[in-house]
Amino acid sequence: MSITGITIDDSCIAAWEEIKIKHLYRYIIFDFSKDLTKIVVEKTAPKEATYDDFLDDLPPKDVRYAVYDYDFKADDGTDRNKLVFVVWGPDAAPARRKMILTGTKAGLKSALAGISMELQANDDADIQ
Repeated sequence: MSITGITIDDSCIAAWEEIKIKHLYRYIIFDFSKDLTKIVVEKTAPKEATYDDFLDDLPPKDVRYAVYDYDFKADDGTDRNKLVFVVWGPDAAPARRKMILTGTKAGLKSALAGISMELQANDDADIQ
């Protein structure tokens, strides 16, 4: 539980394990339940999804957490992979939602053991 009293739904941990171990998804987007008591899985995208699909799924006026399964070639030519934890807090989002996002980030991040990188994005320029 975080300092906000918002808990992490078991589905978040299950989806994290599926992307971390089995690489079943290209990305996972997390949201808050309507009653603001839990962090829940909003969407899982198939491996065929693109980065543009990911960007399209981030709402321009609301906050989200996400994990993106990033495949790339290292300088030595080998295939590599990183799981990137994204904190999406656009400037146009309501102040209360941004405060909740900030207050729950540490709890979610610690529940998702093994995150390689974190990206804080407040507008399209931060994430393109």
